Amino acid sequence: MIESTTTDRSEVYLAVRRAVGEIGRGQQGRSARLSSRQLAKDLGVSRERIRDAVARLEAEGLVEQKRGSGIYPRAVGRFELANALDLRAQLEPEAAARAAKDINCTNAHTMLDINDRLDDLLQKLRQADRYRFNPALAQQVVDNDEQFHRTILASAGNPLTVRLIDHLRVLVQMTTVADAHGVTNLMVLAEAVRMRRSHRAIEKAIRHQEIDQARAAMADHLEHDQRFALGRFDQIHGFNQSPE
Repeated sequence: MIESTTTDRSEVYLAVRRAVGEIGRGQQGRSARLSSRQLAKDLGVSRERIRDAVARLEAEGLVEQKRGSGIYPRAVGRFELANALDLRAQLEPEAAARAAKDINCTNAHTMLDINDRLDDLLQKLRQADRYRFNPALAQQVVDNDEQFHRTILASAGNPLTVRLIDHLRVLVQMTTVADAHGVTNLMVLAEAVRMRRSHRAIEKAIRHQEIDQARAAMADHLEHDQRFALGRFDQIHGFNQSPE
């Protein structure tokens, strides 16, 4: 699941947090669990380091520990999900505008490379059986989206914003799981095509230092993400009323 030999506490924490997001959006959802022993083995670190990371995640409200059972993603309600999405919608358009103002060649090329890799993923999805679900390809699309947004946030120059958005992304991923009932490669492809179009518009505005356009393109992108995530939550949980 995780390949790393790092002993740095912050990197261990990030690796464990990523694992939480991965199992939270997997086919088993919150019934899946993490084992501190297995995490320590996978990361090549002591169980004490894992316990420190899990304690931090528990304090942040991302996991629950059950004595003698394991570590589970915490249940996240619709209202909390909506708040997380709303906060992203407030922060990231301004980060995109700042990135457009201060973009450098390295980050501009990184954005281009990430979007080129998304084109390759689209080709693989088009070649896949459209009525089946390939979780590996779906995960690669999620990872590509995360890399794109992190590059923009890093370009904006505020490390605290990067950490906060990372936290919010994990929270969202834990609730909008690919619970795989009814999810197909065709559905993943449709969303990836939409994502590519948005990412290219954002990338172009930032590279050309068009501040207002970058802000607007990111806002449009996140507005769709918000509708999609809440719709997916409602589909999974059979939720059809007002937020709790």
